[in-house]
Amino acid sequence: MSAPEIASASVPETLASLKVNPETGLARAEVDVRRQQNGYNEVAATKRHPVLKFLGKFWGISAWMLEPIMVLSAVLGKYLDLVVVGMLLVINAVLSFMQTIYKRQKPKTGRFVQSPGGCKVHGVYGAVVQVALIPHQSALTKRIPLFL
Repeated sequence: MSAPEIASASVPETLASLKVNPETGLARAEVDVRRQQNGYNEVAATKRHPVLKFLGKFWGISAWMLEPIMVLSAVLGKYLDLVVVGMLLVINAVLSFMQTIYKRQKPKTGRFVQSPGGCKVHGVYGAVVQVALIPHQSALTKRIPLFL
């Protein structure tokens, strides 16, 4: 079954096409086989060029408020206002870009991420909790049993 077909299929049809038993879930060996065939369920991060990231800081509500002021100042001949507002716009973009770089470099420790729903592994329902030790390194994953 393809992805669009799975999205419109019922739950029993989806489970049957994926060969999953809803009562017991997947065995550890089956999980390992599927990981070998399909890889991990992850989305690859895309990187943008830093210049494009910086230029993106000029696209937003605060920039949209300052840009018409700059145009009006130029039309009215108030060049001092044009320079001051232009400097505000550039300083805002530089500070925002630097803050983005700082956030990306700062390691996040002790961050907990819980899956939105429970999962069933080896017949036991549980919530998957990941503890990200340091970004770009493997995360410690722990399954906590749920009693419903």
